[in-house]
Amino acid sequence: FPSHDRIDVDQVEQVIDNLATNPNSRSAVISLWDAIDHVRNGNPPCINQIQARIIQQNEGDRALMLTAIFRSNEMFDAWPANAFALRALQMHLRDRVEAESGLTLQLGVLITLSESAHIHERAFVRADEIIAAHYGKDDKTYDDPVGNYAIEVTNSQIRVVRMNVTGQPVREHLS
Repeated sequence: FPSHDRIDVDQVEQVIDNLATNPNSRSAVISLWDAIDHVRNGNPPCINQIQARIIQQNEGDRALMLTAIFRSNEMFDAWPANAFALRALQMHLRDRVEAESGLTLQLGVLITLSESAHIHERAFVRADEIIAAHYGKDDKTYDDPVGNYAIEVTNSQIRVVRMNVTGQPVREHLS
């Protein structure tokens, strides 16, 4: 991806080198935002930034975690594909950092943050069908203009918690 001065930079390789030589780095960041290109074509990327970090977890094990910040995130069709692609990138980064540093790393959490999470109108019917088949009618008990959901996977179960604007759980869905 070209940098602001139009020089091609392999940001994935930079992240790998960064973490392999400095596992405590907080600057292993991939920036997908290009202000010049955005002005020219008006079609900026949905993912603006990806950050990889090596963290300590259970009993001192180290893990490579990945955080992606989305400017715009279509949740019905694009989010699953993006999440799988990000997980593949995370595995690639972990494998390469392990190979270059000699560290043993677990696959850590994948975090996605969405500034504008939405479903396109063309997916409304399919989304309604899935909701009706699996959850029944969803009574709208509050106005949630920002769409707060926490999604976690534990063992083989997916848990989705819908929260109100103050962060209080409103409803929970389990797969």
